[in-house]
Amino acid sequence: MSRTPVHCTTTLLLILTFTSINAFSQSGSALPIPAAPIPVQIINGKNVFIANLMAENGLIAPVTEHRGYDAFYAAIKNGRQYHLVATPGDADLVFQLSTADGLQLTIIDPHTNIALWSIRGGVPSPHSHSISDVEKAIQSSTAALAFDLQKLIASAAASSATLSK
Repeated sequence: MSRTPVHCTTTLLLILTFTSINAFSQSGSALPIPAAPIPVQIINGKNVFIANLMAENGLIAPVTEHRGYDAFYAAIKNGRQYHLVATPGDADLVFQLSTADGLQLTIIDPHTNIALWSIRGGVPSPHSHSISDVEKAIQSSTAALAFDLQKLIASAAASSATLSK
């Protein structure tokens, strides 16, 4: 079987690529990966609409799905980072609260309908199945999501300040 020059060149390039990647990943001189920027809409957005999709997959009982939404709404309102609005049309950002594979917050740009960021919380799973325990677990999880959102905002503000210097 004869090999063409193209085949030999391709094989040589693949070998060089893999050895270069392996050498780079094993060398102690590899540069740290800089943090990627947080979308500017999240940094600059002030008006927020919160969409409640917590009952979309049936993980949460109908009685408790509103409690989680209420807890998250209160946490965002008390955080004073955002102004809550009544319609998505008035919003700079839409916070979509859902239970897709656990509690999740998706931040959406309502003008483009593109998801900008996602923060996943734990699945509310109390040790007992009483309504009270489920409500507590949901409130705890939604409060954790709100806290993680505040950390994201703080890191965005810090990186934005560093870039502007």
